[in-house]
Amino acid sequence: ADGIPVFGAGQRATDPPPCDAAAAVALLGLAGPGGWLALGGSAGAMAAALALLLPGVHVVAVNPPAAVESAELLSLIVSDVWPIKAHALRGVVLGDETAGWRDAAVLSVLPGLRAVGVGEPPPASPGTELLGSADALWVVRRR
Repeated sequence: ADGIPVFGAGQRATDPPPCDAAAAVALLGLAGPGGWLALGGSAGAMAAALALLLPGVHVVAVNPPAAVESAELLSLIVSDVWPIKAHALRGVVLGDETAGWRDAAVLSVLPGLRAVGVGEPPPASPGTELLGSADALWVVRRR
């Protein structure tokens, strides 16, 4: 619909993003061009700012706020489920309304790289390492 893949009746986010774009870059530990970064729900509100801070990194926003529009290095997806396969991304940032996607989204991050989210951090597992959490914001590294 209007150039946006729609998988089911996914709802566009309305909450504020979990942090600002500069904080997201720092928490993700990303530098340099290449690859993909996914933003789930309200985190999609910072898509344009992240694209500027990370030139050459393609950003995909899943169920972002309605004001977010596609651009050269910014793609949008509306979906009921997390639509990205395992081991495909350089990083993920999830808004609060994406709690049901948390585990699938974290699995989509390449080993050694990070996911950031709001709410409960993923449970301890051999595949993830909790790097930190504070004020309901968490950071995990894929192993």
